[in-house]
Parts: sequence; C-alpha cells; structure tokens
Amino acid sequence: MPPGYRSQGNQAVGIKAAPRYVLSSTLIAPARRLATINGKTVAVGQKIAGARVVSIEPARVALQDGNRKIVLKLLPKNIKRTR
Repeated sequence: MPPGYRSQGNQAVGIKAAPRYVLSSTLIAPARRLATINGKTVAVGQKIAGARVVSIEPARVALQDGNRKIVLKLLPKNIKRTR
C-alpha cells in the first residue's frame, strides 16, 4: 500500500484525487490572452475538459463548467522553487 493509505471498509482515507484542472501558465499580451491548462493552450471562449474559459488574468483563470464557476490560480513566486 502507498504511504498515507488507511482502509476504512472499502474506502481509502488520506489520499486525494488529482485535480481536474491544472493551470501551468498564462500569457497576457495586448492582442491576446492565453493559458496552459492540463498541458493544452487555450484562449477565452475555448473549452477544456468540458469547461469554457471565461477570463484569463496574469495569475488566475476563470472557467464555467455548467452552473459551476471554477477559478484556477498560479502559485505565488515565493512558493515556487527552482533547482
């Protein structure tokens, strides 16, 4: 069993599912706004994994998935680590 795995009947405890949407980067230019989500580059109005891109800001992207609004955020620079 992987670390953090504990069994409670038929359910695993302590292991989180992978996020459905992962924001990697944004590009803001006078003529366009792009975001990389789940490894794909998208613009406002395009769809990714069933959700429509509503807005792209320098550090966040808003998606509309049916009736749900989802906001993806980039990590602040002081949290990111380079090797």
